[in-house]
Parts: sequence; C-alpha cells; structure tokens
Amino acid sequence: MIRHIAKLVWNRKRSMSLLLVEIFLSFIVAFLVCDNLISGLFNYFSPLGYNYENLWDIRLESTTDRPFGKLSAEKAVQYGMLMNEIRSFAEVKEAEYIIGNIPYANLRVNNSLEYEGKTVFSGVSYVGDNYLKTMEMTLVEGRWFGPEDDGAAYEPLVIDETFKINLFGDGEALGKKIEDPTDEELEKSGAKYNIIGVVQTVRPRGELNDPEGEVFLRQKWDDSSHIPLAAMVRVGKGTSVSFEVQLQRRLAALAPDINFRIVPLAEARDAKLTEMGLVIILPIIVAVFLLFNVALGLFGIFWQAISRRRGEIGLRRALGADSRVIPLQIWGETVALGTMAILAGIPVVVNLAVLGVSKPIGSSIFFLALVCAGGMIYLILSICAVYPSFLAAQIQPAEALHSE
Repeated sequence: MIRHIAKLVWNRKRSMSLLLVEIFLSFIVAFLVCDNLISGLFNYFSPLGYNYENLWDIRLESTTDRPFGKLSAEKAVQYGMLMNEIRSFAEVKEAEYIIGNIPYANLRVNNSLEYEGKTVFSGVSYVGDNYLKTMEMTLVEGRWFGPEDDGAAYEPLVIDETFKINLFGDGEALGKKIEDPTDEELEKSGAKYNIIGVVQTVRPRGELNDPEGEVFLRQKWDDSSHIPLAAMVRVGKGTSVSFEVQLQRRLAALAPDINFRIVPLAEARDAKLTEMGLVIILPIIVAVFLLFNVALGLFGIFWQAISRRRGEIGLRRALGADSRVIPLQIWGETVALGTMAILAGIPVVVNLAVLGVSKPIGSSIFFLALVCAGGMIYLILSICAVYPSFLAAQIQPAEALHSE
C-alpha cells in the first residue's frame, strides 16, 4: 500500500510541483515560528541568576559629571555618603552601586576577553563587594570580591557559568589569568584579570533573552573607580510607595547636583516582557496567518483534485476497493506529498542553523523545532484532506462508466 501510494505521488510530481513548493515554504515558516516560540519558552522558565523582587534600580544622573567618568576624591566622598544614607534606612536590606548591565534596562555594556588565543565576547559590569548579596545571586565556585583583593597583583574577576562554558568549555576556570585584547597597555601589564569566582548564569536583559555570558569587575568606589551609574537597593517585603518618595527626597537633599530616578525592578520587568513579547508574538501572528491561508489553499486544491479523479476512484471501487480504504489512500498520498516537501526543507533549516538564524543544530531547541514544524505540516495536511477524502469515499463504481 505504501509503495503504491509513493508511486502515485511520484508519477504526479510534475502536476503537483507548485503544491510541493507551497508545502516546502510552509515548513520553513513553521520551523522559524517553532524555533522562536520554543526558544522563548525555554528562556522564560530558565533561572535569571538574580532575584528581581523587592529590588529597586536607583538611577544616578549627574548634572555636572560625564557618564563613566573617573571619580575624584571629593566625588568619592559624596557617593560614599549617599550609599551610607541609603543603607541607614530600616526598609533597606542591602544596597550596592553598579556600572554596566542593570537588569531590564535598555543599556548593554560589552567587552571581549581572551585566554590562550581564544576570544569571547560578553557583558561586563563594574560592581562593589556587596553586589552579590544585594542581587541575591548564586555563587557556584570560588568566592566573591572582598577586602582580600586589595592590592592584588591581578585585577579580580567573577564570571558566570555561560561565560565559563564559552571560554573554557568543561575545563576549570578558577585561578586562570585572562586578558583584555583591547587594552593598549596589555603588552606592558601582561595578563590582566584573575578569575576568583563563578556565579550562576546571569541574564540582565530579562527572561526572554538568551544567556550571553556576564563578567563582573570590582570597584572600591574611591578615586580609583568610575562614577556609579545606579544603585541597586533591596528593600523589605511590603515596602510602601511612600518610602520611595521619602528616599528620593533625602538623596536629593544630600546631592542636589544628581537626579535620582527610582524604578522598582518588578515594574521594569513588566515593561520589558511586554516589549520583548511583542517582538516575539507579532512575527508569530503573521506566520500563523500565512499558514492559515496556505491551509485554505491546500483544502481547495485537494477538493479540486478529488473532483478530477472521480473516474479513477470509481474504477477502483468497481474493481472491488473498499470504501473505507479510499480515505486512507487519499490521506496517505497527502502525507507522502508532505514528506517529500519536508525532506527538501530539512537541508534549508540546517543551513539556517549554520548561519545563526535559528538555534545550533546540536541543541535540543533545534530538534524540538524541527519535530514541531514537521508535525504542524502533517496536521495541516491531514485536516485539509479530511473532507475531500470523505467525498472520495462517497464515489460510486458507476462514476467510472460516466468517465468512459
């Protein structure tokens, strides 16, 4: 039966060429939709690497200093006084300054680091010794920054698990000396950073973004440091909005040359999810609309094909074919047609993975997207073939005589 169906489809391949192309393109679209959707779901349910609840982003916008500039001794005293004031409130559990990748912010600071000729691109943030506790990040190996790093021969560096895998694979990372290939004074200073710790993968861009690798550099917030971009503040559960107003007024009174903008990360997260959700959902809606139109077209083509084959099907019935076998034959031809189009589309989706348009070939997301796309095409074809095959089963043997 299978061999017979395959032969029927192959003999009509020329007349069905446009239909094959249509199913082929539908498979490519379905694969991209599934890859995008499955990737988003995987990312959403993966750990962020920090706890955004009860965490505030206090953005520091100085009206007198340029962003990322060096801290003078006078400014270091001012920022130290501000941090002490923040920590003095009973509502504040932990607090620390940061320069770099603030969670859910539309800012991305990147750098490349090198080890034994291999260079890896990653996000980079400059943080203080209390940042681990403030963000409630998970330390996997080694330790976080501390006073023992004062005067170290190499600048201490903490990396996340994704960066470790990207640079070292399954190898050890602690104690490795890595370099900044963009540093003009690298030849004079030699290896620049010493890895002292590894934290769980951190995704500051939010739940719907892929892990990109993050590294953390220590800042003492003295005249050797740069001007902080923001203060991350963890407050007690149930802290009221009135405290936000009170805190902003106290800080503004201490530093009138700095604008303070307080954003709870829970609110920033909601805005980011909405923004990224639209980026993911809109193409999916367009693709679903296209697939729906393809399904309508396939339904019409199958219906027309059955009408043209009434004589052939009637002859089969006259030769003793069971009416219950006719729908199975029509469905089998439809599946065979879809299989040919999918087999032609697999090399294309493999090339998409190689080019970086979709997830890598060896990843579970690529395999799941491939299976889901194939299943979606078979489902569409099966639905489109249901009614035409039902009509085919109703054809009587006398139809063969009409054709003659």
